[in-house]
Amino acid sequence: MKILADYPAYTVASLPEGHDIALNEDKGYCRTSSIVLRIATFKEDGPAEYLDGFAIGADDETGVWAYGRGAMLTSHMLPKEFHFGASLGDKIRIEGVDYIIRKAPNNNITFEAAK
Repeated sequence: MKILADYPAYTVASLPEGHDIALNEDKGYCRTSSIVLRIATFKEDGPAEYLDGFAIGADDETGVWAYGRGAMLTSHMLPKEFHFGASLGDKIRIEGVDYIIRKAPNNNITFEAAK
């Protein structure tokens, strides 16, 4: 694992070799992962920024999907979080199945089953 970016609120690391993201939180109507996936935004004049955060979920009807994690302002200090970074076009493994991260409308991402 390699540190990709370090911000005041969170640190972003590369996904470990051979990773397999578990959907380990049962919400009753769906399952979600406890990890946050940050997608790299590349700037022409500098390094990648990992600002857009996504959570991963799945249900029986639609399969695996991502949803954006919004920013939050608080009046008190929160502990620094640890997130994983990836780029559009990267292959990730979610519960034993390989997916390619693709761009979706409205600054979202989608997971396309890898062939």
